[in-house]
Amino acid sequence: AHYNLGDTYLDLGKHEEAIESFKQVIRIDPDLAWAHGNLGLAYRKSGKYKEAIESHKQAIRIDPDAALEHNNLGIAYFISDMYKEAIESFKQAIRIKPDYADAHNNLGVAYGKLGKHQEEIESYKQAIRIDPGLAGAHYSLGAAYGNSGKHKEAIESYKQAIKINPDFKEAHYNLGLAYYPLGKHEEAIKSCKQAIRIDPDF
Repeated sequence: AHYNLGDTYLDLGKHEEAIESFKQVIRIDPDLAWAHGNLGLAYRKSGKYKEAIESHKQAIRIDPDAALEHNNLGIAYFISDMYKEAIESFKQAIRIKPDYADAHNNLGVAYGKLGKHQEEIESYKQAIRIDPGLAGAHYSLGAAYGNSGKHKEAIESYKQAIKINPDFKEAHYNLGLAYYPLGKHEEAIKSCKQAIRIDPDF
């Protein structure tokens, strides 16, 4: 009952109530890895990143092969600006579950923060190979290409993200930015206008 209650509170955005519910589950059975993991999620969503890290670590101590917990630990490290630790956590998630598209994508984002653009690009490509419908990975790949001065490749990646999610305003806007250095000013204006059509406040 406490588990279902905790999940319900999480879904409703009532993070403090979720924290108390998951703590109650852990008091009853301290060896439930998922309860520690969900407590970590609740802590993270309430901005308590240090506590989130400790909760995910505890889940991993109980169940070392829980790829989801290594990925979630990586996210908690990432939000805490601990990018090297995040990379190790995402890598561990991938070692356990090589076809974990989200972990590959997250690994790419973390590499990007450290300026390791080649590793970043390869991580996004791997995420896309596993899950071609991951619009966010195509978008991030486009941004990585753009940062590396590869504007033609960036354009193709943004187009792919838009094909999957036509209302992806950031992808339309960045597509416009990628057209500009290539002298394709009409296409650039058209893409930026499309972003504004989707969200007039953008």
